[in-house]
Amino acid sequence: AVDKPDVYAYGWGKNMSAVYAWNGDGSIYEVTPRYIHSEDRITVKFVVKDIFMRPIDGALVTVLVEGLKDITWYKNKIWEKIEEIWDNFPQFIKGKILQNIYYKIQESFEEIPDIVDGATIAIWNYTDINGECTFELGKNLEYIFLIQQANLKNPWPLSKNNALRILRNHEDATFNVIFADFSNKIQQHKSKEIPKGNYLFDVSFDTKSHQLQRNVRNGDIGIYNHEGKIDFFVLDEENFEKYKNGRKFNCFNYLEDNKADMEFSASEKDWYIVFRNHARRTNVIIDFSIQV
Repeated sequence: AVDKPDVYAYGWGKNMSAVYAWNGDGSIYEVTPRYIHSEDRITVKFVVKDIFMRPIDGALVTVLVEGLKDITWYKNKIWEKIEEIWDNFPQFIKGKILQNIYYKIQESFEEIPDIVDGATIAIWNYTDINGECTFELGKNLEYIFLIQQANLKNPWPLSKNNALRILRNHEDATFNVIFADFSNKIQQHKSKEIPKGNYLFDVSFDTKSHQLQRNVRNGDIGIYNHEGKIDFFVLDEENFEKYKNGRKFNCFNYLEDNKADMEFSASEKDWYIVFRNHARRTNVIIDFSIQV
């Protein structure tokens, strides 16, 4: 019962793993702490990085537990596809032999039980712009974690990079995962303090971010909101050309942050203020102000 969250674990005695709620677009959010008290929960954190030790945002972490699994939805989906293929056959091809094969498949399919014993999905989440995500889980179960570098073009669970982690004890844990991904190498740069001058710059910015990600149960694409982060730096004309051409560059006042409010002075020349999003799957929205 929504208004009596304790009834499941503490009234009926259910050994719960995790609880999540659905948004209208198919995205989910964790509500486990509402149903399982803090003394009966563990916190499990994932930190996912690439070969350059840069964070991988948008990695899918699926939590699996052993137990009875209701596969009715999957059976119905598979049978819908079979019927769709059958319906697309021209009528003159659907002879007696093919019809008998179709009926045999249908009989065999109906014999598959709706509930099987095996690993079932408890909850899932995607790493944020820092390559991190965290779960609150019931402490009395063993867990299997499937970590994947997700791709919206591939149906779950296909992915180019995959890892498994297992948690058998009932304590808080942090898993560090490194994927052999070379695809997002950041340009090398050297940061310096900008030479002081007669012009005063007042720069402030704030960020928020979101990802478009898949619901692993039904395939819907939903929005997952996160705290933002952006690279900020200042370039002169020479180094701006190097930056545009993918070469190593020198920059001024470099920082990576979700928000900032700063002042700096500079000489009279052309300056280029850069806000760079180095994330893979995260869209960053910036609210900024620049006064000179």
